[in-house]
Amino acid sequence: MPIIHIYCKNNKTLDMKRNVTRQICDSFVQETGVSAELVQVFWHEMDDDNYARGGVLLCDRQQDK
Repeated sequence: MPIIHIYCKNNKTLDMKRNVTRQICDSFVQETGVSAELVQVFWHEMDDDNYARGGVLLCDRQQDK
């Protein structure tokens, strides 16, 4: 059973997540032929203080602007 993980900032609406989840599932089913009922999607939402790029937390990057 396929498991798809999505890591993103914690700023997505429920409608956005519904639409993206459906599109990803549909694409996976179309390309692999697996049943949609087997496709699992996990959303991992991250706050700005839990994500860093270049050694700097995102919350600190935004404060510099």
